[in-house]
Amino acid sequence: MLVVVAGISHKTAPLELRERLALDEEASLRVAGELLAEGVACEAVALSTCNRTELYLYGRDSLAARQAALAHLARHAGVASGELEPSLYSYSGDGAIAHLFRVTSSLDS
Repeated sequence: MLVVVAGISHKTAPLELRERLALDEEASLRVAGELLAEGVACEAVALSTCNRTELYLYGRDSLAARQAALAHLARHAGVASGELEPSLYSYSGDGAIAHLFRVTSSLDS
């Protein structure tokens, strides 16, 4: 099992796109629930601030988790996955954990 994170931030996406991808509490719960229902992860968390929107997933297949995260974010923003892809970053395993620690410690904010 691996932790996977996929998202956009002020470093990768313009403000207009970040605004379209912003998730309020209800949308965060819905997106995480949909990802769990699809079976691509056994745990899911959506994080959305003024500078980033990220989906953290815990599952067996990091590529499937990344693709599902991309699809859900694109659908939420009302854009094609191909339009969102250039702004999306993703990490898996130790890279995802390191990214999470950088975000939560304000080293990447």
